[in-house]
Amino acid sequence: MYLCGATTNELVRTFDTTINKAEHYIRKLILEGKAPRKYANHPANKDDELGLDNGDLKRYTDYWQFTSRSGYMIATDFHAPFYSQIWFERMLKVAKLRGLTEIIIPGDGLDMHAFSGWGGDPECPWSKELLGAANFLWGLYQSFDRIWYMSGNHEARLARLTDGQMTYSGVLDGILCEYARRSGLTFEFDPGKLTWSQYTHAIVDDEWLIVHPASYRTLPLSVANRLALVQNKHVISAHSHKANKGHADNGRIIIDTGGMFDEELIDYRAMRQTVHAKWANGFVVYQGGVADLYADFPYTNWDRIDGGQYV
Repeated sequence: MYLCGATTNELVRTFDTTINKAEHYIRKLILEGKAPRKYANHPANKDDELGLDNGDLKRYTDYWQFTSRSGYMIATDFHAPFYSQIWFERMLKVAKLRGLTEIIIPGDGLDMHAFSGWGGDPECPWSKELLGAANFLWGLYQSFDRIWYMSGNHEARLARLTDGQMTYSGVLDGILCEYARRSGLTFEFDPGKLTWSQYTHAIVDDEWLIVHPASYRTLPLSVANRLALVQNKHVISAHSHKANKGHADNGRIIIDTGGMFDEELIDYRAMRQTVHAKWANGFVVYQGGVADLYADFPYTNWDRIDGGQYV
């Protein structure tokens, strides 16, 4: 039956056996040379010129895995050019106070509103959005030694529009160079200073998952809680536009980062009323295995930090 083209399932049904037993018997025949190497993925077929090999296919395992070193600023959902200048300045001040020279952006650094599937804003075409985004990127470029930029759902807007043919890395580099050209600035471009990842997640110290999840829930920390249970890691989660810190059902630490946006500049939030929770600004500092959430009071006493003091 096998030599006549019967499938493994047909053999199982005919002889009232199991798949494992059927494949074991076929493997034995192949190894003894009594049957052709019909199954390309069979262990006996590894030397078969006609065997199929998926070794050239990309395996999606090259997401970033960081070690803490001197720590990281973790700030997300800037939605530039619609970011909050107040919170941007606060972020830079805290980075300086805590000696942070590297920043991780877990997605939605740029809004890419002009490429939204819901339609762009005629009053804010890409040419105008570009300038605001350039100010944001230039501020990061001047303030940090390394910028680790991950993908989010807003970065996916450009990928969908170009069928994945335009790399975001080239877009970010181009925006910086365009800003320098328009401003008459001269700077030494360092291609390794701003690095782009197509992944929406990264791992720090093998214990922390930094992620821009595809899922969204109205209940604070609910997505982070589920991720902590699935991955069995502490979770720093973007995308929710909420700022909270707590413990998952398995005891892991979970954080909703908040965001660096200016809510009044984002049309779909400011012009529509929903039952979703009010958005919250915030960012996270990770140092020495500890993640601190900086958000509105009671998380952070901004009177002290804005006044130049830090405890």
